[in-house]
Amino acid sequence: MSPLEQQESNYRLVVALAGLLSAVLFIGLLHLALPYPPASASGSGKLPLADVLIGRACTPPGAQAPVVSTATTATTAAPSPTTIPAPTAPCREMLPGQGSLYPLSIQNLMWLLFFMGIGELWVRFDRGRRETQQLSRALLPEDDSTMLRSKDLGPVYAAATEAQHSRHYFVQRLIQRIVLQFKSSGSVDQANTLMNSSLELMQHEIELKYSMLRYLVWLIPTIGFIGTVIGIALSLSAAADMPELAESNAIRDWMGVLTTRLGIAFNTTLLALMMSAVLVFFMHIAQGREESALNGAGQYCIDNLINRLYEPKAVQRAKPDK
Repeated sequence: MSPLEQQESNYRLVVALAGLLSAVLFIGLLHLALPYPPASASGSGKLPLADVLIGRACTPPGAQAPVVSTATTATTAAPSPTTIPAPTAPCREMLPGQGSLYPLSIQNLMWLLFFMGIGELWVRFDRGRRETQQLSRALLPEDDSTMLRSKDLGPVYAAATEAQHSRHYFVQRLIQRIVLQFKSSGSVDQANTLMNSSLELMQHEIELKYSMLRYLVWLIPTIGFIGTVIGIALSLSAAADMPELAESNAIRDWMGVLTTRLGIAFNTTLLALMMSAVLVFFMHIAQGREESALNGAGQYCIDNLINRLYEPKAVQRAKPDK
């Protein structure tokens, strides 16, 4: 591994840790900023924003959620619904039936992965910026009259290899390979062929650097789909607790809770797809910047190095016959 790649690997690790810390702070800010739903809204069918974004399904501290239960008196044959206070409901995961697992929720896991993807994008944008900056260092002659012979390439090679880290950028690597090839073979065609092969390898190198980001773009919607499937399954299993049809208030509250849970389950996939769409958008921009920098390095070497190479051929004159 080159020193530049080692430096980038260490930088990626630091940025990934910073991304995780930023995700934790972001989740904490959402937890503090988003209001708790009122206890009376537990069966209204409305989707609390905190449930959708961070999976915090709970009543505010000290509040009591009304619970509808049926009680039968000795004087009446039909049951009459009565409301009894329930203790404060603890925060739980957005998936129904998972218990008090908050903040270990599906949404928070997606936020952690999303901010890790943002960190990867930051590294790729930074690398594309630095690759573009190398084209302005004037490593090659840029006038209209200079021609380069094999003996003139020593200063060019020294300029491309003078710094330990910068010598591994695209344009410096291309210059080194072209100079060495031309000095050993004296053929412009072979130097040009080597440059084309190097550009193809570097293009594949860029593709490999986006493998982790592509995995995160795939993983976030997958986790969202898994959360939706589990949420639907658990919501349908809770449908077995359906009250008696004669209890209209209990039926309304039961339907409200059931539709709220299903809504949270479906919105988990919606949130995941939105995160993935943002990452894909900026991933294509970052990859386009790196590929543009590589194309610029190739054009720079063609215009200022390949087209300037010149090796005079020895002209052998035949002696006249006596």
